[in-house]
Amino acid sequence: MRLSFLGLGDTQLGVPDVLQSLRSFSKESADPRDVVYMPYSVFGAIDSSSDYFKVDYDLSSEKAFRHAAFGLNHVTGQPLSLSLTDSTRSEQPSWTPDWTRHSTRFLLNHAASKFLACPYAMRQEDYRHQTYSHRRTQLPDADMTFSGLVVDVVKHRSSFLPPRRHCDHYAVNGANSYFLSEWHEFARENSPAARSDYLVSLAYADTIQATGCGHVWEDAEKTPQDRVQDVTEFLNYLEDEDSNAHETDHIRIFYAACLPSHDRRFAVTKNGRFCLVPEAAKRDDLVCIPHGSRVPYIFRQDREKDSYENIGEAFVHGLMHGEAGEMEVQDIRTFSLH
Repeated sequence: MRLSFLGLGDTQLGVPDVLQSLRSFSKESADPRDVVYMPYSVFGAIDSSSDYFKVDYDLSSEKAFRHAAFGLNHVTGQPLSLSLTDSTRSEQPSWTPDWTRHSTRFLLNHAASKFLACPYAMRQEDYRHQTYSHRRTQLPDADMTFSGLVVDVVKHRSSFLPPRRHCDHYAVNGANSYFLSEWHEFARENSPAARSDYLVSLAYADTIQATGCGHVWEDAEKTPQDRVQDVTEFLNYLEDEDSNAHETDHIRIFYAACLPSHDRRFAVTKNGRFCLVPEAAKRDDLVCIPHGSRVPYIFRQDREKDSYENIGEAFVHGLMHGEAGEMEVQDIRTFSLH
């Protein structure tokens, strides 16, 4: 039903799709490796031609998780594993998800989204693991190297909006919704002085709903004027101290459509762009777009400035549809993630 709604009804699921979906439900297993080996064994019986998804219990859990991340990136042609990592990690490198962890955060980098942040394809010669074969004895090491763009820097960050439970999608009067009012004031205070109130409201509305992400509440037919009117009505409702405003279905749906904001922070970049970033993002973190990626990521450069840590995926207003390729000055780097 979900695939049909998103227009993907004829899509045949594969191992990458199952791996990507693992983040959104709780998993219990006596052996953590079973979490990733379960889809391997099912789809391996259907198609045994792939070298990238093989059951191998000689590998430790850490190496099995790393190998799953590599295979996912290789098959999808983008560093998709960077979107599946969480701020809290254990022994895994920052590009490898802990496949046993449950996440309620809305995934920006999914097949139904309209995003295509990078105008350049992932280049095989710069992607360290592209030539890896499962038949080799060497596994991918703890570093992942690829090319990409540095497009901005995090300058201001607001409070953290907690995750949303499924039963609270329409709970406008819950405490979480008032973070959105606080974020709006933060956006106005840290927006470039030359930006009009109308453009601030439009950019804010598009950011907190991650316009283009393809969730079930998104209405692609709404004009910019409609979106500004919607966010104004919603904020007026939240800020009505006399409780005279009426909670309409329209307001409930607007709040439901803000799901991508949950389990994230609102931030403003050095160039005044509004964005949704992971909780762990800090001032001076880099906004980067790897070649081939649908979405930007927040990277943190280490003190020696020779490697980076992946903090997680981000929505950056004005950089989700290939606009980075139109920048007059492009900062293209080779990233080594640890």
